[in-house]
Parts: sequence; structure tokens; C-alpha cells
Amino acid sequence: MVHSSHSRSMLRVLIVDDHPLVRKGLHELLRSHHPDWEIFEADNGIRAILTAADVRPDLILMDYVMPKLDGVKASSAIKRDLPRSKIIMITMSDPENIIMNAIEAGVNYIISKNAPFSEILSTIAEITNENANEKEEITKNSPRTGKKGKVTDKKKHLYSLSYFLTDREMEVVKFMMKGYTSRRISEQLSLSVRTVEGHRSKILKKCDLHSTPEMFNFLLKNKLLPHS
Repeated sequence: MVHSSHSRSMLRVLIVDDHPLVRKGLHELLRSHHPDWEIFEADNGIRAILTAADVRPDLILMDYVMPKLDGVKASSAIKRDLPRSKIIMITMSDPENIIMNAIEAGVNYIISKNAPFSEILSTIAEITNENANEKEEITKNSPRTGKKGKVTDKKKHLYSLSYFLTDREMEVVKFMMKGYTSRRISEQLSLSVRTVEGHRSKILKKCDLHSTPEMFNFLLKNKLLPHS
């Protein structure tokens, strides 16, 4: 049932997807790059919960849309019992539509099913190395910033967004996290759409990111979540 502790090279991975071809494809991909990993599969959210309780995976590749129980609800249930398990949600949906539910469920990263295998592998490498870097990061002092408050240290996960975003930019981020369009944000804040777009651009630049989905994953991974 529950396995003994193991080295970082001997990870346990659970692949959850209701499409056999997707599961097998991810399984073979991981097996080819990490032959020493233990890899398990589940074909729906309920089986994912049961299998996770049995094998206690280090990493879960979780589909979003599945019969019986979707990936967000399954992730939430798993995280309650296994808070140290890392979850990457793989979805065809727009991240903006599921980001808040994913955050509440404890998902660590969201990636598109259209992403190349190389991106999936690099994401897995980053997220599985996170624990190894955690102790070192906790010992660091305040964040280092460059000109105009841009964070220059790539390891930002202990930082507060408010450290380098203005109050107005923080307001825009909060609405972005709710999936609001620029037009809707402009209505909420009594700003022009052009001004909102300018704020969005500055936010991405300060976070050293290039797109809204990248920002969502940055916030998820680094726990830089604005308070409601």
C-alpha cells in the first residue's frame, strides 16, 4: 500500500485522464525519460482519489474534464489528504475560466493539452525540483529589485505581489484572476479599455512574463495570490 520514502529520482506519478490514448501517451513519454519512476493511471476523478490514497504520488497529471468527477474536484479531495503532492492540470479549456477553482483546489500548475511534449517535460522538471529548492529559498532575505521595481531574482515564490505592483495594478490583477475581460475591468474601475490594457502589459513586464496564462501559472506556483 504505502511505499517507503525514496530519493528524488524515484518519483511516483499518477496520470489521470479518461482518454486511454492520452494516458498511454503521457505514460510512455515519462517512461522514456524517467525509466526509474513509478507511474500509475486512473481514468476518472473518483478513481484518481482512490489511487492517490493508495500510492501517495509525488506528482499528479490531472485532466480537467472527466466523467463522474472533474479534475478540480478530484484535486481538491486529494490535496486535503496529500498536501505535498504536486498537481499539474492538463486542459483544453481557457485557463482564465478555471483559474480560481484551480487555486482553491490546490492545483500547482495549468498546462494546455496542445502544449508540446518538451513543455510538459520542462514543467514536470520544474515542479518536481521545487521541494529541493524550498529550504534554500526560505533562508533568503527580501527580494532584490531592479529599476522601476521589476523583480530580477527568478525565485520569487516568497514575495508579495504588492511589493512590486501598484495599488491600481493589484486591483487589475484581482479582476483578471476572476476571468474578467479588459472591457469588464474597465467598467468596474471606471477606466478606459486602453488604460486597463496598459496596466495588464505593465503587470506582465514586472513579473517578467509574456501572457495572461503565464501569469496565472506564476501566481499558482509561487503562491502570489491577491487577497479578495
